Order: sequence, then structure tokens, then C-alpha cells
Amino acid sequence: MSKEDFLKIDYVNDFFSYIHKKNYSSNTVISYTSDLYYFYLFINKSLLIATEDDIRLYLSNLKKSNEASTSIRRKISSFKSFYKFLYKNNYIEKESYPLVRIAYPK
Repeated sequence: MSKEDFLKIDYVNDFFSYIHKKNYSSNTVISYTSDLYYFYLFINKSLLIATEDDIRLYLSNLKKSNEASTSIRRKISSFKSFYKFLYKNNYIEKESYPLVRIAYPK
């Protein structure tokens, strides 16, 4: 799936409309877009059903490929903002929130 098609998914489009309205910087919007898109490609399923294990596996893969801890921290921030938005807008249930035990790397 192309990034353009990814951005057409309803809940993804709604999230990016939301962060535009919140006046996130253009760099943040670009970063969040990439972070979510590459996570989506990695798990190869709807982000609505991503699990904590999916996120842990993705982050572990990033660490193995020597991704900078600052980049990993930003990705976690992207995911937290995204999944908080999904929960607050009734796309997912509280039990489905996959970041409860995900910690930022040191």
C-alpha cells in the first residue's frame, strides 16, 4: 500500500485532520505519518487491531537495526498520540490500547 492510500484510511485520515487542527508542526506531522505508515507495513494488518506484542516486536526490530534511541522515542510518542486519539474517538476500546506497558528507551 502506498503512503497516499494509507492516508485515505478513515481513522488515519481523521487522526491527521485532528493533529492539523491542533497545530502540530509540519515536521511532526511528517514524522508521525512515516512512523505510523512503516509500523502499518511492518505488522501488515489494521492499526486498529495492533497489539502490545506487535509494537514490542517492531521496536525490537528497530533496536536491532541500530535505530537511534531518540528516533525510537519519537515513534513511541507517535503511537501514543495515535492510539490515545483512537480511544478518545471510539475507534478502539480501552482494553485494546496497546501502549500501557511500553516504556521509552533510555
